Amino acid sequence: MKTEDELKQAVTDKELHIGISFPEDIQKSLMSGKKPQIFVYYSSDLSDEIKEMYTILIGEMINQMSGFKIDIDEIEIVLGPDMGGKQIPYRDRMLPLFAVMLLITETLGLANLITSELEDGTIQALLTTPMKVTDLFVGKGVTGVFLAFSPAVLLMIITGSLSQNVSLIVTSLLLGSIMVTGLAFFIASISKDMMSVIAWGTLLMIVLFIPAFTVIFPGPVSGWIKVIPSFFLVDILHRAVNFDIGWSGNLGNIMFLISFNIVFVFFGIITLKRKVK
Repeated sequence: MKTEDELKQAVTDKELHIGISFPEDIQKSLMSGKKPQIFVYYSSDLSDEIKEMYTILIGEMINQMSGFKIDIDEIEIVLGPDMGGKQIPYRDRMLPLFAVMLLITETLGLANLITSELEDGTIQALLTTPMKVTDLFVGKGVTGVFLAFSPAVLLMIITGSLSQNVSLIVTSLLLGSIMVTGLAFFIASISKDMMSVIAWGTLLMIVLFIPAFTVIFPGPVSGWIKVIPSFFLVDILHRAVNFDIGWSGNLGNIMFLISFNIVFVFFGIITLKRKVK
Protein backbone atom coordinates (compact mmCIF):
# COMPACT_ATOMS: atom_id res chain seq x y z
CA MET A 1 0.00 0.00 0.00
CA LYS A 2 1.29 3.47 -0.88
CA THR A 3 -0.34 5.32 2.02
CA GLU A 4 -1.54 4.48 5.52
CA ASP A 5 -5.08 5.53 4.58
CA GLU A 6 -5.13 2.94 1.77
CA LEU A 7 -3.97 0.31 4.26
CA LYS A 8 -6.73 1.26 6.71
CA GLN A 9 -9.35 1.12 3.96
CA ALA A 10 -8.16 -2.32 2.81
CA VAL A 11 -8.46 -3.68 6.36
CA THR A 12 -11.85 -2.00 6.87
CA ASP A 13 -13.13 -3.52 3.60
CA LYS A 14 -11.74 -6.90 4.77
CA GLU A 15 -9.43 -7.17 1.76
CA LEU A 16 -6.77 -7.70 4.44
CA HIS A 17 -7.20 -9.18 7.92
CA ILE A 18 -4.26 -7.25 9.32
CA GLY A 19 -2.19 -4.20 8.31
CA ILE A 20 1.17 -3.08 9.74
CA SER A 21 2.38 0.52 9.48
CA PHE A 22 6.07 1.24 10.17
CA PRO A 23 7.19 4.85 10.80
CA GLU A 24 9.42 6.41 8.14
CA ASP A 25 12.13 7.19 10.70
CA ILE A 26 12.23 3.70 12.22
CA GLN A 27 15.93 3.26 11.41
CA LYS A 28 16.83 6.55 13.10
CA SER A 29 14.79 5.58 16.14
CA LEU A 30 16.57 2.23 16.39
CA MET A 31 20.00 3.79 15.96
CA SER A 32 19.31 6.40 18.64
CA GLY A 33 17.96 3.81 21.04
CA LYS A 34 14.42 5.18 21.01
CA LYS A 35 11.38 2.94 21.09
CA PRO A 36 9.68 3.11 17.63
CA GLN A 37 5.91 3.10 17.38
CA ILE A 38 4.40 0.46 15.07
CA PHE A 39 0.69 0.63 14.30
CA VAL A 40 -1.11 -2.67 13.76
CA TYR A 41 -4.60 -2.48 12.22
CA TYR A 42 -6.91 -5.44 12.74
CA SER A 43 -10.09 -6.39 10.92
CA SER A 44 -13.16 -6.12 13.14
CA ASP A 45 -14.03 -9.83 12.96
CA LEU A 46 -10.75 -11.19 14.36
CA SER A 47 -10.99 -12.87 17.75
CA ASP A 48 -8.79 -11.81 20.68
CA GLU A 49 -6.82 -15.06 20.45
CA ILE A 50 -5.90 -14.44 16.81
CA LYS A 51 -4.95 -10.81 17.56
CA GLU A 52 -2.63 -12.03 20.32
CA MET A 53 -1.10 -14.57 17.95
CA TYR A 54 -0.43 -11.85 15.34
CA THR A 55 1.10 -9.59 18.02
CA ILE A 56 3.62 -12.27 18.99
CA LEU A 57 4.30 -13.11 15.34
CA ILE A 58 4.97 -9.46 14.41
CA GLY A 59 7.40 -9.03 17.30
CA GLU A 60 9.31 -12.20 16.39
CA MET A 61 9.36 -11.23 12.71
CA ILE A 62 10.89 -7.81 13.46
CA ASN A 63 13.50 -9.39 15.75
CA GLN A 64 14.46 -11.91 13.06
CA MET A 65 14.76 -9.19 10.40
CA SER A 66 16.94 -6.98 12.59
CA GLY A 67 19.08 -9.81 13.95
CA PHE A 68 18.65 -8.75 17.57
CA LYS A 69 15.86 -8.13 20.05
CA ILE A 70 14.16 -4.76 19.58
CA ASP A 71 12.03 -2.96 22.12
CA ILE A 72 9.05 -1.56 20.18
CA ASP A 73 5.85 0.22 21.13
CA GLU A 74 3.12 -1.70 19.31
CA ILE A 75 -0.24 0.08 19.07
CA GLU A 76 -3.20 -2.13 18.17
CA ILE A 77 -6.21 -0.57 16.43
CA VAL A 78 -9.41 -2.42 15.48
CA LEU A 79 -11.05 -0.85 12.43
CA GLY A 80 -14.85 -0.94 12.61
CA PRO A 81 -16.93 -2.48 15.41
CA ASP A 82 -14.89 -5.03 17.35
CA MET A 83 -16.89 -8.09 16.31
CA GLY A 84 -14.22 -10.48 17.54
CA GLY A 85 -13.51 -8.91 20.92
CA LYS A 86 -17.05 -8.14 21.98
CA GLN A 87 -18.44 -10.85 24.25
CA ILE A 88 -21.76 -12.01 22.78
CA PRO A 89 -23.74 -14.86 24.36
CA TYR A 90 -23.90 -18.00 22.24
CA ARG A 91 -27.69 -17.70 22.32
CA ASP A 92 -27.42 -14.48 20.32
CA ARG A 93 -24.71 -15.87 18.05
CA MET A 94 -26.95 -18.83 17.27
CA LEU A 95 -29.84 -16.66 16.08
CA PRO A 96 -28.57 -16.23 12.49
CA LEU A 97 -28.07 -20.01 12.31
CA PHE A 98 -31.62 -20.70 13.51
CA ALA A 99 -33.10 -18.11 11.14
CA VAL A 100 -31.26 -19.55 8.14
CA MET A 101 -32.20 -23.07 9.27
CA LEU A 102 -35.90 -22.15 9.23
CA LEU A 103 -35.62 -20.58 5.79
CA ILE A 104 -33.76 -23.52 4.27
CA THR A 105 -36.10 -26.08 5.84
CA GLU A 106 -38.99 -24.49 3.98
CA THR A 107 -37.04 -25.09 0.76
CA LEU A 108 -37.65 -28.81 1.26
CA GLY A 109 -41.33 -28.22 1.93
CA LEU A 110 -42.00 -26.24 -1.25
CA ALA A 111 -39.82 -28.49 -3.41
CA ASN A 112 -41.61 -31.57 -2.06
CA LEU A 113 -45.02 -29.97 -2.69
CA ILE A 114 -44.19 -29.16 -6.32
CA THR A 115 -42.65 -32.60 -6.92
CA SER A 116 -45.68 -34.44 -5.50
CA GLU A 117 -48.04 -32.32 -7.60
CA LEU A 118 -46.02 -33.13 -10.71
CA GLU A 119 -46.11 -36.85 -9.82
CA ASP A 120 -49.87 -36.82 -9.24
CA GLY A 121 -50.52 -34.78 -12.39
CA THR A 122 -52.11 -31.94 -10.42
CA ILE A 123 -50.03 -29.25 -12.12
CA GLN A 124 -50.69 -30.69 -15.57
CA ALA A 125 -54.42 -30.68 -14.78
CA LEU A 126 -54.27 -27.05 -13.67
CA LEU A 127 -52.57 -26.05 -16.91
CA THR A 128 -55.52 -27.45 -18.90
CA THR A 129 -57.63 -24.68 -17.33
CA PRO A 130 -57.29 -20.99 -18.30
CA MET A 131 -54.42 -20.78 -15.78
CA LYS A 132 -51.12 -19.83 -17.41
CA VAL A 133 -47.67 -21.09 -16.48
CA THR A 134 -46.84 -17.59 -15.23
CA ASP A 135 -49.81 -17.67 -12.85
CA LEU A 136 -48.65 -21.05 -11.55
CA PHE A 137 -45.15 -19.79 -10.76
CA VAL A 138 -46.45 -16.61 -9.15
CA GLY A 139 -48.76 -18.65 -6.91
CA LYS A 140 -46.04 -21.12 -5.92
CA GLY A 141 -43.56 -18.29 -5.43
CA VAL A 142 -45.84 -16.33 -3.10
CA THR A 143 -46.62 -19.53 -1.17
CA GLY A 144 -42.93 -20.38 -0.83
CA VAL A 145 -41.95 -16.89 0.33
CA PHE A 146 -44.77 -16.85 2.90
CA LEU A 147 -43.91 -20.31 4.26
CA ALA A 148 -40.24 -19.37 4.67
CA PHE A 149 -40.68 -15.76 5.79
CA SER A 150 -43.36 -16.14 8.48
CA PRO A 151 -41.56 -18.60 10.84
CA ALA A 152 -38.28 -16.69 10.52
CA VAL A 153 -39.94 -13.40 11.48
CA LEU A 154 -41.80 -15.17 14.29
CA LEU A 155 -38.46 -16.43 15.63
CA MET A 156 -37.08 -12.89 15.66
CA ILE A 157 -40.16 -11.59 17.48
CA ILE A 158 -40.10 -14.35 20.12
CA THR A 159 -36.38 -13.84 20.83
CA GLY A 160 -36.78 -10.05 21.02
CA SER A 161 -34.41 -9.45 18.10
CA LEU A 162 -36.72 -6.96 16.36
CA SER A 163 -36.09 -4.23 18.93
CA GLN A 164 -33.60 -2.54 16.57
CA ASN A 165 -33.02 -2.28 12.81
CA VAL A 166 -36.51 -3.68 12.21
CA SER A 167 -36.76 -2.71 8.53
CA LEU A 168 -33.29 -4.10 7.77
CA ILE A 169 -33.95 -7.44 9.48
CA VAL A 170 -37.37 -7.86 7.87
CA THR A 171 -35.97 -6.94 4.43
CA SER A 172 -33.06 -9.38 4.77
CA LEU A 173 -35.41 -12.20 5.83
CA LEU A 174 -37.68 -11.40 2.88
CA LEU A 175 -34.71 -11.55 0.50
CA GLY A 176 -33.66 -14.83 2.11
CA SER A 177 -37.16 -16.21 1.60
CA ILE A 178 -37.04 -15.28 -2.09
CA MET A 179 -33.63 -16.94 -2.37
CA VAL A 180 -34.76 -20.27 -0.90
CA THR A 181 -37.92 -20.19 -3.04
CA GLY A 182 -35.77 -19.97 -6.17
CA LEU A 183 -33.67 -22.85 -4.86
CA ALA A 184 -36.85 -24.85 -4.16
CA PHE A 185 -37.88 -24.44 -7.81
CA PHE A 186 -34.49 -25.75 -8.90
CA ILE A 187 -34.59 -28.75 -6.52
CA ALA A 188 -38.09 -29.63 -7.73
CA SER A 189 -36.90 -29.49 -11.34
CA ILE A 190 -34.15 -32.08 -10.78
CA SER A 191 -36.06 -34.34 -8.35
CA LYS A 192 -38.22 -37.29 -9.39
CA ASP A 193 -39.83 -38.02 -6.04
CA MET A 194 -39.78 -37.12 -2.34
CA MET A 195 -36.58 -39.09 -1.69
CA SER A 196 -34.80 -37.13 -4.41
CA VAL A 197 -35.99 -33.90 -2.82
CA ILE A 198 -34.61 -34.99 0.57
CA ALA A 199 -31.28 -36.03 -0.96
CA TRP A 200 -30.71 -32.82 -2.93
CA GLY A 201 -32.21 -30.68 -0.17
CA THR A 202 -29.94 -32.14 2.52
CA LEU A 203 -26.88 -31.45 0.40
CA LEU A 204 -28.03 -27.88 -0.15
CA MET A 205 -28.72 -27.39 3.56
CA ILE A 206 -25.21 -28.48 4.51
CA VAL A 207 -23.67 -26.03 2.05
CA LEU A 208 -25.87 -23.11 3.13
CA PHE A 209 -25.26 -23.78 6.83
CA ILE A 210 -21.48 -23.34 6.54
CA PRO A 211 -21.45 -19.49 6.74
CA ALA A 212 -23.61 -19.53 9.87
CA PHE A 213 -20.90 -21.42 11.79
CA THR A 214 -18.37 -18.68 10.98
CA VAL A 215 -20.55 -16.37 13.08
CA ILE A 216 -20.67 -18.76 16.03
CA PHE A 217 -16.89 -19.29 15.88
CA PRO A 218 -15.55 -15.89 14.71
CA GLY A 219 -12.21 -15.58 12.99
CA PRO A 220 -10.73 -14.85 9.57
CA VAL A 221 -13.24 -15.73 6.85
CA SER A 222 -11.84 -17.43 3.76
CA GLY A 223 -12.67 -15.77 0.47
CA TRP A 224 -14.36 -18.86 -0.96
CA ILE A 225 -17.10 -18.78 1.66
CA LYS A 226 -18.46 -15.57 0.12
CA VAL A 227 -19.46 -17.61 -2.92
CA ILE A 228 -22.21 -19.11 -0.74
CA PRO A 229 -25.13 -16.65 -0.82
CA SER A 230 -26.30 -17.47 2.70
CA PHE A 231 -23.09 -15.82 3.96
CA PHE A 232 -24.49 -12.39 3.17
CA LEU A 233 -27.82 -13.17 4.86
CA VAL A 234 -26.12 -14.47 8.01
CA ASP A 235 -23.73 -11.51 8.08
CA ILE A 236 -26.59 -9.00 7.81
CA LEU A 237 -28.54 -10.64 10.65
CA HIS A 238 -25.45 -10.96 12.84
CA ARG A 239 -24.46 -7.32 12.37
CA ALA A 240 -27.98 -5.95 12.74
CA VAL A 241 -29.00 -8.02 15.78
CA ASN A 242 -25.75 -8.28 17.74
CA PHE A 243 -23.92 -5.05 16.81
CA ASP A 244 -26.77 -2.67 15.91
CA ILE A 245 -25.24 -2.00 12.48
CA GLY A 246 -27.84 -0.44 10.20
CA TRP A 247 -28.40 -0.05 6.47
CA SER A 248 -25.17 1.82 5.72
CA GLY A 249 -23.01 -0.96 7.15
CA ASN A 250 -24.95 -3.71 5.37
CA LEU A 251 -25.65 -2.13 1.99
CA GLY A 252 -22.99 -4.22 0.23
CA ASN A 253 -24.44 -7.45 1.62
CA ILE A 254 -27.95 -6.41 0.58
CA MET A 255 -26.84 -5.75 -3.01
CA PHE A 256 -25.04 -9.11 -3.23
CA LEU A 257 -28.10 -10.89 -1.85
CA ILE A 258 -30.38 -9.20 -4.39
CA SER A 259 -28.02 -10.21 -7.21
CA PHE A 260 -28.00 -13.85 -6.07
CA ASN A 261 -31.80 -13.79 -5.79
CA ILE A 262 -32.22 -12.63 -9.38
CA VAL A 263 -29.97 -15.44 -10.60
CA PHE A 264 -31.53 -18.18 -8.44
CA VAL A 265 -35.16 -17.26 -9.14
CA PHE A 266 -34.57 -16.90 -12.88
CA PHE A 267 -32.60 -20.17 -13.06
CA GLY A 268 -35.15 -22.01 -10.90
CA ILE A 269 -38.09 -20.86 -13.01
CA ILE A 270 -36.37 -21.74 -16.30
CA THR A 271 -35.43 -25.27 -15.19
CA LEU A 272 -38.81 -26.01 -13.58
CA LYS A 273 -40.69 -24.57 -16.55
CA ARG A 274 -39.02 -27.11 -18.84
CA LYS A 275 -40.08 -29.95 -16.55
CA VAL A 276 -43.67 -28.71 -16.28
CA LYS A 277 -44.01 -28.50 -20.04
